[in-house]
Amino acid sequence: MAGDRPALTSSPWPRTSSGVDSFGQLYSRVGADLLTCSSGLWEERAIGDVVKHLTIIVASVVSICALFPLVDAAPRVASVSDGTNVATNTYLAYSPLVGQIMFKSNTVTRMTTSKQYDFLNRLNSISSTPSNSFVYQYNAANQRTMNQLWDGSYWRYGYDTLGQVIQGNKYWVDQTIVAGQQFDYTFDTIGNRTQTEAGGDQNGASLRVANYTNNALNQITSRGVPAAVDIFGNGLATNGVSVNSLTAYRKNEYFRQQLTVTNTSAAVWDSVTVAATGQTSVTGHVFVPEQPENYTYDVDGNLLSDGRWNYTWDGENRLVGLKSLTTAPSGSLLQLAFTYDYMGKCQSSLFALFP
Repeated sequence: MAGDRPALTSSPWPRTSSGVDSFGQLYSRVGADLLTCSSGLWEERAIGDVVKHLTIIVASVVSICALFPLVDAAPRVASVSDGTNVATNTYLAYSPLVGQIMFKSNTVTRMTTSKQYDFLNRLNSISSTPSNSFVYQYNAANQRTMNQLWDGSYWRYGYDTLGQVIQGNKYWVDQTIVAGQQFDYTFDTIGNRTQTEAGGDQNGASLRVANYTNNALNQITSRGVPAAVDIFGNGLATNGVSVNSLTAYRKNEYFRQQLTVTNTSAAVWDSVTVAATGQTSVTGHVFVPEQPENYTYDVDGNLLSDGRWNYTWDGENRLVGLKSLTTAPSGSLLQLAFTYDYMGKCQSSLFALFP
């Protein structure tokens, strides 16, 4: 019956007992990991302790075997396979946390990924062989403060008293600043973004400032659009790199160049050419909205337009279309359409140029 708790029994190995406490709450004293209910299996790990407020949703328990083709005794996903490729999980002892994932193709091991956690179950590191490794650090509020990448470079994050990210700054392994990848955010007392700073040179200076305006519904109604963009990437360290004929800043393989644009009266679709000695040039375009960029919304709070797109929503507030503003530069004109199935999942998308 809906709302009834499934009947619990003791698992045959190891011993598990269950009952109701003085507050009428269902509990299980776990000497093992496995609880068996009349509808299937349910895992709750608390070795030697009392697990209170245990609620089992019958429908979820019934469907668990259909979701996972192969589960272990807990039950946890033991492996996933398409018949040729298989990923096998190994779990930490007395824990639902995955400690290792082994990827095989036709029985040949292609990659092994290992994960390490601290005593609060926070992910400390991920390393893959053969591949890369990543290291993470946290503060006392369980917020990630550092993300070290495979090459030794790392991101540092700062937070305000509301837990909002106010800084994201990237550094090289030698602790010098990565040009063009410095970000600062400012919020008002109720969490509305009021200003951003982005970019910056190799000394962390000259960040581009953008101010934000919010309405009484805490929706962003406009933002400043600085008249410059960053172009960065990687190239052979021994070869010079230029962006639109301007010599780019280099740090080993990394290059960065800030380009100015004229967007005070209209959005721009500027051409960008990256050239390197002895290599084929690469050309593309960058879209920059008009300064300032304005936003409009419907009565349901759905975004209707910004500095590049008009948005269309259906009666269930699902995005069904994006179309470039008619005033946008001709080379940037695009439209996208989305359809959904009866469960609300995006079923198809259509991308096209217009007019």
